[in-house]
Amino acid sequence: MCLPLRVQFYFILLEVQKAFHGNQTNLSYRWQGCFTANFKYNEADKDLNMLLGLKNLLQQYVPITIFRLWRSRWYNAIRGNLTTFGKDG
Repeated sequence: MCLPLRVQFYFILLEVQKAFHGNQTNLSYRWQGCFTANFKYNEADKDLNMLLGLKNLLQQYVPITIFRLWRSRWYNAIRGNLTTFGKDG
C-alpha cells in the first residue's frame, strides 16, 4: 500500500531524514514517493497485498520501510534487524 500524502509528509520531517540518514547532500528538491512518473505506481494499486513484492525486495537486500499510523518500522536486510521510529499508536 502506498499513501502519497502521509509518506511525503513523513519523509520531509528533519528528524525522520536524520533517522534514515536521508538527504545527506541537502538536495534542493523535495522527496518524491510512489506516485511519480518514473515509479509507474497508480492509485488503483494502493490496496494490493504487497507481501510477495516485499519478500522479493528483502531477498535482494533492499531496505524497506513499513508504515503504520505514526509508527514506522525499517527493516535493514543487510543487518537483519527491525528498527521502530515514531510515536506508539
